Amino acid sequence: MDIDPNIAIFIEARNYLISTLEEKVNVYLSGIWDPLSTFVLIRETNKVIEKELKSLFPDIQEEYLPKCKFKVRAEDHELEVGVQEYLHNEPNSTFLGNIEMTGVNYDLYCRNSWDPNFQYVFIARYGHDPISFLKGSKTAAAEYMMGIQSPLSIAYNIALEEGFMS
Repeated sequence: MDIDPNIAIFIEARNYLISTLEEKVNVYLSGIWDPLSTFVLIRETNKVIEKELKSLFPDIQEEYLPKCKFKVRAEDHELEVGVQEYLHNEPNSTFLGNIEMTGVNYDLYCRNSWDPNFQYVFIARYGHDPISFLKGSKTAAAEYMMGIQSPLSIAYNIALEEGFMS
């Protein structure tokens, strides 16, 4: 079975990013725990990463660039970095990070919902195949409220923590 060329270039760019990310983080974000400085440095680090990937992989379309998610835990002086594992080019989706549950990696996303009762839809992608994802808004909220640990409830929790929902 031939692999889609977009997936192949995404994987190549993702692997490069993973192999060089620790060095970038150590250079750009070492020891910075001031919230404003951290915000600016993370934003600018993302810009540097995006420009570098575009220059190294000129054939890649912008929507196929792998995404990074930085999370600073100032109280523990820790920086968590997540890199998008699977190609997900659904427009207007925000990459929330990734998790591993029961031996499966999930990339977590949210996007605006068309349902007037729920502002966001949560997506948990677990493969490159277009049908390899879980999606829900009501399910994510219900699982979160019941304390069920699932990819969708974790996406919901991350969105809450990051202020997407009030």
